Amino acid sequence: MANYLPSKAHQKTVVESLNADVSGDWTVSSALTISSAAHAYKTLDASTNSILVYSASDVYIRFDQLTSDTISVANDVIIPAETLMSIRVPSGLKASSTTAITVHFKQVTSVSTKTLRLVEV
Repeated sequence: MANYLPSKAHQKTVVESLNADVSGDWTVSSALTISSAAHAYKTLDASTNSILVYSASDVYIRFDQLTSDTISVANDVIIPAETLMSIRVPSGLKASSTTAITVHFKQVTSVSTKTLRLVEV
């Protein structure tokens, strides 16, 4: 019986096959000020597949296509403080491959002199 499986040299993981994380650019953004519950946002590059987020304070997060403050403190997801999070960018928000997606952040509890770090992959 013939060997129908590819050799080890040709096997790839699902992620490598999709090319989502392994060949992405690594773009470090300037730290965002989230002090005193200020709304902070970043319009992501159209090719961004995921973001890495590290915040000095608990923050709400939301994705949409707007630059205005759209955070819902009653409904949006909370990212815990001092935790590195990898989050997939929801491509379903895009009308086309060039549609910009904006990610929004706002502190859960208002505290001064806090920042949020963001990397696009």
